[in-house]
Amino acid sequence: MEIKRANLARVFSLIEKKHGLSRTSIAKEVHLTKATVSSLVDELCEKGLVMQIGMGESVTGRKPILLEINPDGAMFPVLVLRPTGIRYMLYNLCFEQLETVFRPFPAGFREDGESASDKIASIALELLHKDAQKINWDKVPTVCLCYPGSFRWDRNLFSSSVLQTRTKAEFVQKIYANIKGKPLFLENESTCVAYAEMCARYGQNEDMVFINISDGIGHERIEKGRMRCKDDETPLEFGHITINMNGRECLCGNRGCVERYVSCSAIVKDVVDKIREGEKSMVTDLVGGDLDAVSIDTLRLASEANDQLVNSVLREASRCLAYAINNLTCVQNTGEIVLGGGIERVGERFLNFVRESIACIGCRNKMDRVQVSYTVLKENADSEGIVRQYVDSYMP
Repeated sequence: MEIKRANLARVFSLIEKKHGLSRTSIAKEVHLTKATVSSLVDELCEKGLVMQIGMGESVTGRKPILLEINPDGAMFPVLVLRPTGIRYMLYNLCFEQLETVFRPFPAGFREDGESASDKIASIALELLHKDAQKINWDKVPTVCLCYPGSFRWDRNLFSSSVLQTRTKAEFVQKIYANIKGKPLFLENESTCVAYAEMCARYGQNEDMVFINISDGIGHERIEKGRMRCKDDETPLEFGHITINMNGRECLCGNRGCVERYVSCSAIVKDVVDKIREGEKSMVTDLVGGDLDAVSIDTLRLASEANDQLVNSVLREASRCLAYAINNLTCVQNTGEIVLGGGIERVGERFLNFVRESIACIGCRNKMDRVQVSYTVLKENADSEGIVRQYVDSYMP
């Protein structure tokens, strides 16, 4: 049965990645007999996961029947924990978004860590059972939960510097107990985004380190198309690598974590703080004087217009990131590094600053091999990534 399930997964994955295949072409790719592939395809069609879309061309003989993934074969509700609330999204089997709703955290969410767990569970269940309009629970194989942070199940603890909270992990059990008997699939945000990046680069470079820079920082190492950090018993917390032993305090209990200097929120805060201290920047005019409205996109506009303050902050952040990359490279041999998660929205100048910093600091016999680029992904890569990971790992 395990061999059959593995073969079903191989055939399903191939049809998803290469559209319009026939049974014969699948047999050639997966190195199985035509009879075996035909039987597997028939089973996928009976489950409603694959459908026939017409006839292909043939020089001689019978025309082949072409196959596609059936988008209506399954639905995947996704809950993503964000810094200001929870976003719900619904995907079909072709990873197309069907609906989305956002609910903010209530005032005082972070002030009482004990009750934060209850609030997360309450908002998540309201999204699924009140706000969601298009879920057909009969077609839902799992509910996905994407989170920034880490769990300590032995201590019943969830900790997230992005959400700025340390709370009980019980919200997971509360959500699981109220989703109509469906399993709950949990995954870290950085792993989800990295998995989406790996899928987007299918057939290209399958060895890279993905650094997820959003309101926090995480990383995943991909070797030969496989996520390696997930295999480690104690995965490296890249965002909490120290780059200044006397630096800024972090919720994790450390000082000088790279996350406190290079995350999107940290860079925005540095610019805003300097403006409030009296330094001049066109950022003030771009947001009409409302400094609370400054975003990473605002900084891109200012950077592209050669704003001196913004570019000085970006240059310093790039140096901090380069030192953290050097620390990572000394522990794990790295070559290609991909930056994503939101930092790419600040523009090419930051990427060039990072490259310049990498070229002149760190352990040269290691850093000379490092190449840095931006992600190829768009918005909501975390939610799409968790669905893709579930499909590839547990379906059909």
